[in-house]
Amino acid sequence: MTLKRKKLAQIRHLHSWDVFEGQQLNKDKLARMCVHGGYGFFEGFPLTANSTQRAFREIQTYLVEHTRLGIPGFSVAESLHGVVQDGATIYPQNIALGSTFNIDLAYEKTRQIAGELNTMGVKQVLAPCIDVVRDLRWGRVEESFGEDPFLCSRMAVAEVNGYMEHGISPMLKHYGPHGNPLGGINLASVECGVRDLFDIYLKPFETVCKETGIMAVMSSYNAWNREPNSASYFMLTEILRNTFGFRGYVYSDWGVIDMLIRFHKTAANSYEAASQVIQAGLDVEASSVCFLALEEKVLSGEFDVKLIDQAVRRVLRAKFELGLFEDPYQEKATYRIPIHMDESIALSKRIADESTVLLKNKNQLLPLDVKKCVQSL
Repeated sequence: MTLKRKKLAQIRHLHSWDVFEGQQLNKDKLARMCVHGGYGFFEGFPLTANSTQRAFREIQTYLVEHTRLGIPGFSVAESLHGVVQDGATIYPQNIALGSTFNIDLAYEKTRQIAGELNTMGVKQVLAPCIDVVRDLRWGRVEESFGEDPFLCSRMAVAEVNGYMEHGISPMLKHYGPHGNPLGGINLASVECGVRDLFDIYLKPFETVCKETGIMAVMSSYNAWNREPNSASYFMLTEILRNTFGFRGYVYSDWGVIDMLIRFHKTAANSYEAASQVIQAGLDVEASSVCFLALEEKVLSGEFDVKLIDQAVRRVLRAKFELGLFEDPYQEKATYRIPIHMDESIALSKRIADESTVLLKNKNQLLPLDVKKCVQSL
């Protein structure tokens, strides 16, 4: 593999804004974007569920048949509580699923989602979200199963198994302590000691890594004790790989590498940002283009190409072990279901029904008295 044309391609992302015009793939744009050897990952977030299968087949065909090495890409979709593509089945958010305390429902939900993903031609899903939330002011509470690390761990294992046993690669997110940012402000640092780090915030990640064959983890935007999680060797290598035994690839949350320049201020330019994350143990760049700055530094001897080789190796290993080379178009997927079928809708309703929480109206607190509740500031 040459550096720019092959190696960097495998750890970078082709994005929908580069190649799609509405629901249509612009094949000329695709050819221009892939002139350096293709991409390791591609997505189609603006597409409807019905358009996704056709478009993803066209992109994968180009990568397999019109690039020199013919390496298939990971087709990617978001599915926090149902596949993001318009027309797919939507389920209650994780906070509702956590309220059911029903592990079987978590498994059944991702089994159904996996069926829709297989129908659409998606292999890598950016889910589940397994953050342990400890501050109700945080604007992403609904993405979590709740505040208890044991509950989050069991729900996480169930969801991962629901995906993996039906042909889909799940991705744990958002790695690093994430659910208790200072002041409840999204992106803020989580401040805690090592005991809380392991016993609370990282417990679901540890559990999944040790109980399943998970091959993908997404690093978070924020920091732990003000060191960015995505540029932390301690977080990504010493803990995730050396302690938890994770052997897959680490994928950046979208734009997280560029944020080292404009938000965390640990890097002055794209090269410094790319260098920090690669050395920490992050493998795949999504949304930003900082990794392109590595080529010049490798050629000048300022950056060790072995670090890029390591990231590429992790991505290729995942593709081999998940069967992408043998079945790039997911034609052998044995579990497919129609998009938004009645059984999926019924499951969504069941989760909503079981998530209902009954509270006692002690001392007649409800309904709230507006005159008593409104205060002058």
